[in-house]
Amino acid sequence: MSAPEMVHRFASAILKSADRISIDEHLLIGNNAHKKRWDGSDFRKFLTNVWRITQDEYYGLSPTPCPTGVSRFGLELLVVGDNLGKALERCFEFYRIAAPGVRFLLSEADDLARIEIALADPSLDIDHFLVEYNAQRWHGLVQWLIAEEVTFDRVDFSHAAQGPLSEYVQVFGENCFFNQERALIVFPANLLRRRVVRTVEDLSMVAAYDGYDPLDLGDTERRWRTLLKETVVASLTDMQPIPTLEEVAARFDVCSQTLRRRLRAEGSSYRMVKAEARREIILAGISDETLSLGKVSMMAGFAEPNGLVRAIRSWTGLSPTEYRRNSYESIKRPTRYRCPHCNHETSTN
Repeated sequence: MSAPEMVHRFASAILKSADRISIDEHLLIGNNAHKKRWDGSDFRKFLTNVWRITQDEYYGLSPTPCPTGVSRFGLELLVVGDNLGKALERCFEFYRIAAPGVRFLLSEADDLARIEIALADPSLDIDHFLVEYNAQRWHGLVQWLIAEEVTFDRVDFSHAAQGPLSEYVQVFGENCFFNQERALIVFPANLLRRRVVRTVEDLSMVAAYDGYDPLDLGDTERRWRTLLKETVVASLTDMQPIPTLEEVAARFDVCSQTLRRRLRAEGSSYRMVKAEARREIILAGISDETLSLGKVSMMAGFAEPNGLVRAIRSWTGLSPTEYRRNSYESIKRPTRYRCPHCNHETSTN
């Protein structure tokens, strides 16, 4: 579903909310009480358990609850839409009436579509779970509805980064911006005219109580940009030379001119793909303290260490050492929380 540390942050946010509204966390955790870290499968089961116990799909993080069943009916509204734009508008209007604690607003300008995620009371969601989780959820649903992979043009968060930048890049893509005026996910507006290909019969695979993973693309048609980036990342990880466009084209049994044209149709190029792959490798490696900075530089294919320094500074404004220290501390530093009911202090880590 998410980067592993993001999954753990999400679970911690929900447990803090349960503590605040006096729900015994052991009822929610069940057999996972011994876990120090959560994975995606456990987290999906955990969400299902929380919904059943709290009867609130906003987990107590909103001034008004989202009654159990709202998400299911919202999905039904989505699949009966003629195209993606109309489906989203109908569903967002339903949420505005049935569960106003979180508002979803669709707009279109300059060939870009924007989904804004706005909380009625952001102070209740101090870990920003509702915004980040719903950004993932709507990204997954947009792709599922039209059976086509969608790459965000950018993602804006109105809060500061809650973990290493590599987490956000892994989940949301390259263009994440923090401390912005509004929380927005932005993608090409022409997708709003795409036909909704899913049916009511398909809903069993995405019903909330079945533990739907919003980033599991299933039979979604994947973009060439993603397929090529995975190829380049694999080569860099194995510390092998990056294949040429002609070599990659041969692997996928297409000619290089066709591959170049398909990338151009997606607004990309092989040069951009290689840059994205290198960035992904660097941000993942720099957050892994078991790897030396020299090894990260070699994995990224830099001929000299200064290449890594320049890259990290251009993305984050920090040196590799500073970025690594900040990333490590953001994961390891415990977040203290004092329950207002019993004055008991706990740690989310």
